[in-house]
Amino acid sequence: LQLSQMKYFTLLRYADATVMEADLTTGLYHLVYLASGDFELLRAGGCFEEAFRGFVKNAVHPDDQALALELLGDYLDEFFREGLMRRSRSYRVFSHATQAYRRCEATMLRIDTGHPRQRKVLIVWKELDPGAEAAPRFADGAALGALLGGVQVCRNDRWFTMERMNGSLGALLGYSEEEIRERFENRYLELIYPPDRDDALRQTRRQLQAGDAIELEYRLQAKDGRLVWTLDKGLRKTGPDGGEYLVRVLLDITQSKQAQEELRRTIERHKLIMEQSNDIIFEWDIERDEVLYSANWEKKFGYEPIREHASARIPQVSHVHPEDLPQFTRLISDMAGGVPYEEIEFRVADAAGRYRWSKIRAAAQFNEAGKPYKAVGVIADIDEERRATEALRERAERDELTQLYNKSAGRGLIEDYFAKRPAQEGAALLIVDL
Repeated sequence: LQLSQMKYFTLLRYADATVMEADLTTGLYHLVYLASGDFELLRAGGCFEEAFRGFVKNAVHPDDQALALELLGDYLDEFFREGLMRRSRSYRVFSHATQAYRRCEATMLRIDTGHPRQRKVLIVWKELDPGAEAAPRFADGAALGALLGGVQVCRNDRWFTMERMNGSLGALLGYSEEEIRERFENRYLELIYPPDRDDALRQTRRQLQAGDAIELEYRLQAKDGRLVWTLDKGLRKTGPDGGEYLVRVLLDITQSKQAQEELRRTIERHKLIMEQSNDIIFEWDIERDEVLYSANWEKKFGYEPIREHASARIPQVSHVHPEDLPQFTRLISDMAGGVPYEEIEFRVADAAGRYRWSKIRAAAQFNEAGKPYKAVGVIADIDEERRATEALRERAERDELTQLYNKSAGRGLIEDYFAKRPAQEGAALLIVDL
């Protein structure tokens, strides 16, 4: 995608220049756009170096050939070694039209692929002192057809009447060039979905008042009725007739728009679910130590929760039951330390001072370095369930007639006490026969 976008922007910026893409590691290359037959020799060659040497030998002025060939030596190595993004040299190239040499600027643009050992560039040859500015021109259909979306030149009139277009525009919408000409009279505005036309026209006019570049989004209507979301990037050019033209690059962003719409709907569904649920959703930003809660917290407990400096303030001023605070602080420490998932049951006091049983289920999220940066989870209300369980256990542990602990429960309480008491503490057991 990055390479395709760079080709687009290069064609826009150097509308009348020859553009070549080359992988200097493998030697593979191809011409993205051939401005004139003077650069036809760049097509000949099994690899980039062979093609470039042949071009220099037969098309570049003899006095400039050594300068041009520096591209294959230290000039190129320094370009990548120094991390440069653009570099230019000028030399004379023979013009078959005038039978004389004309000075051209050769600009090398680095394609940053993110791989340090990969050496890919776009090389652009542009005449330094052109005559009258010509109307914007495009690469041949085969080269442009390999790019994304569509490219077209249109007059800056009320209809954006198209003067040139590449095959990708027709393929995008399902029309042939003849159909576009006969059905729409080459009026680009009529290809735009009717509800979007006024806004697209208004945005274009407003942006052109501020400069020569435009960038906007709208929908095109395909032949089969489909709506194609389009990102339109363009530049204003002046033609030899003194009229204004727009060189437009059109990118199909339908899938991106559909993904955005699906995300919006998903968020809405989740919001509805959260509003109907009794559970509290939370998100803890570990680095900033801030917590976001769903609105259910205040509905359930009657006061605002601790949001800032959470890990420091919760152990000091929270409404967590003192007996449950150690496991709660351990949960905070575990999430910050990288434990992927944990759950605990604890008691939290409401605004009336009544402790309510809750269960936290928390999961950590990790960044690219494997470090936890967020913890998200749910706080579920288990108060009724927990109290019902305790009531059943209480009934099971006591004699129905006397309401005293039965033998099994009494033995368990005694063993639990001996297990928890300090070693140096004495103890006595008194048994009363009723």
